[in-house]
Amino acid sequence: MLLIILLLTCSFSSTKRHRPTRTPPPPPALPVVSITVNAHQKYQTIEGFGISEDFRRAHGIHKHPNSSHILDLLFSDTLGAGLTILRNGIGCYPSNPHHPPLPPPPATYTFSNDSSQIWLSLAAQNYSVNTFYASALSAPWYMKTNANDLDGGCLCCVTGTSCSTGDWRLHFANYLIQYLISYQKAGINISHLGFQNEPNISPSYAGMRSYGSQAVDFLKILVPALKSSGFGNMKVVGQSPNPPSQKSNPRKENNYSTSTPHTDIPRLQQHHSTPRYQSFTSLWDSGSQNTDPDSGEVTINEGTEADGLLYGIEEVVGLCVFWEVCEVRVRSVYVDSSSFWDSIGVSAFESKEVGRSGIKGITVQVLNIEFRNVTVSMLVNGAREGGVVLLVLTNEALDLQASEYLAMREGLLNATVPARSMMSFVFT
Repeated sequence: MLLIILLLTCSFSSTKRHRPTRTPPPPPALPVVSITVNAHQKYQTIEGFGISEDFRRAHGIHKHPNSSHILDLLFSDTLGAGLTILRNGIGCYPSNPHHPPLPPPPATYTFSNDSSQIWLSLAAQNYSVNTFYASALSAPWYMKTNANDLDGGCLCCVTGTSCSTGDWRLHFANYLIQYLISYQKAGINISHLGFQNEPNISPSYAGMRSYGSQAVDFLKILVPALKSSGFGNMKVVGQSPNPPSQKSNPRKENNYSTSTPHTDIPRLQQHHSTPRYQSFTSLWDSGSQNTDPDSGEVTINEGTEADGLLYGIEEVVGLCVFWEVCEVRVRSVYVDSSSFWDSIGVSAFESKEVGRSGIKGITVQVLNIEFRNVTVSMLVNGAREGGVVLLVLTNEALDLQASEYLAMREGLLNATVPARSMMSFVFT
């Protein structure tokens, strides 16, 4: 330990008292963070970034006088985020009688514009969006063990359940297929179909519980029904709030892993500090960020294990769907600025089917959560000598602002990341 003793001397006069003079300490040196990037190391495939405007948020955008500007912010790759995926909600309030007869009538799904989700989908297509994920929060109430579309409950007659009204599994499968047909007639080809949402909880809103074995049970009915209806190439999405436990049983079932293209979606409420597994086909984050300005809830922690970006990297997530980016008020539209521009800071440089790596067209993002500037010293193995790096800054004051170009020398570069900022290192 180095001990420094400062000797302060004071002098007085009979007529005036003087303050002791002090030499100001030197400013503290900036902390230095060393980063090593391997240009040859490849990680998961980046399938894209998207949003969901379920729960009538799409309707609010549709009726807003500045809807075209909002669409540009969401889907334009020059004026906005350039998002490439849209998640639509499949409602559970069909035009069926309150007490459907048994055996049940043919499944129907009746809507005009589906709370403007059809309008939003068609508009997104004009921006070259072609990945549409349709997600059912719950089966209609009369198909469930609790006779309610709210508060959990299971689909009647999946493994471990029974209902006095009979077996509704095939009926629910046909119900989902009718939804796909309705969108197809409107000119929208759904690419991914989800039959469950948050299956491990019983929410006060629409929801349905489902364990791994029950999901497999329903897939054995859903997949053949999709094939016989002309949707054999549909990617069926299974959402797992706790991926390792949910996947333990389905992994043993051939129907679940090989009968149809499959995508697995974890939620952000539960997380793991280290990578646990690889998914069957790909791993998505369907988005649990709360962007409601009135809720007071923030579900993304900065740099902790529950942080959405950190979770996505550790769990090898290849796609992220942000939940309700736009909140339309009576005379204005609210866009969660920080989340929105942060997402652009990632999605703008990560195109579809590009493997996440350290260099060569892939950006390195550095997030500084400190309240002070941090110097980054980056060593890039395999970098092209004389290459140039563009620095792009995002924070409370700047939205994806290109700041300067840096030249690499022997694979090394140094830059200062301002406090509370994200800096993108774009290798060119």
